[in-house]
Amino acid sequence: MTLVSRLTVPPVLDGFAKRAAIKRGYFIASNESFAEWDPSPSVKNLLLTGRTEKIYSFGIQETCYKVELTAMWYPGQTMPCWGLAVRHTEWATHLVELERLQTGHQANWGDTISTFLPDDGGSSIQPEEDDDLGVDGLNLDEGVQKPRQLLSCEGIRTLVNILLQLSDIVSSVTLGQGGVRI
Repeated sequence: MTLVSRLTVPPVLDGFAKRAAIKRGYFIASNESFAEWDPSPSVKNLLLTGRTEKIYSFGIQETCYKVELTAMWYPGQTMPCWGLAVRHTEWATHLVELERLQTGHQANWGDTISTFLPDDGGSSIQPEEDDDLGVDGLNLDEGVQKPRQLLSCEGIRTLVNILLQLSDIVSSVTLGQGGVRI
């Protein structure tokens, strides 16, 4: 969220924000709206939709992945819709390069897949002496080319396995088959 000057916000929106409040005695496990606001005709005409969200954040063991499961209730619904967001603690560090990028240039992450999806789900930072796996030190016969470094798919496999396990948990709860209640 970004703070903005009250002077830049339309008076209607500013007035709505001043009159909106958290319900007293709201039961946190409820899926009803937790806020109250002025039910005037102008608010009803301008406030087209609403959504109540509950966000559950998890760190995945032995990896740098963070997962957010979001239960979203829309007005009139009794069951939530679920959303899933996956993040890696290093992604922001890698993507900061885009903020300094000059027009017409491209970011250079080397092997993009292994940078953003490391094999073990942990750190993508590797020791520099292992980068070429010793291929530069080989004496090759004339006409023999150095082997291309193979792109590893293990990082993708690790992330997909984590997502499938999370899907099983959410599905078992949703279908009433047990699982871990969230």
